[in-house]
Amino acid sequence: MRSKEDRKSAVTTADKLLADFELAPEKKIRDYSKGMRRRLVLAQAFVGAPKVLILDEPLNGLDPLMILKLREYLSEYRKNGGSLLYSSHILSEVERTCTHIAILQEGELVLSDSMENIVNNYGSVEGAFSKKATAPIAPSDANTEPPTLDGGAR
Repeated sequence: MRSKEDRKSAVTTADKLLADFELAPEKKIRDYSKGMRRRLVLAQAFVGAPKVLILDEPLNGLDPLMILKLREYLSEYRKNGGSLLYSSHILSEVERTCTHIAILQEGELVLSDSMENIVNNYGSVEGAFSKKATAPIAPSDANTEPPTLDGGAR
């Protein structure tokens, strides 16, 4: 059973998330627009201060102002020690948001490195992706470490 203080803290957190993600608690969820439903899902992800967040295409359905707000939330989340697994087809957003990147092609890991190394060696995430997407994939070997930018194993 939660203490009175825990319940009060949970309500305060929920109220803050509702306000920050501009959600209307008086509305029924079925009456929410696609963007409002997306904001609700994102707000729910932050409940309980998880150590790891897994977000798949988090910008879908968000307006530009909410995208900015989500970026702020994710930045604050990382500053507070949270880890983020972020899946997106918007490569510029991946570059802006992530500190490390892994590129998968046909279900295989073809590149894994820090964002700094990706940008230094390829110019951008898009550059790394286009080079890796057009490069032939070596046959998979179960004993092989994930590839690095210089082709060596970690």
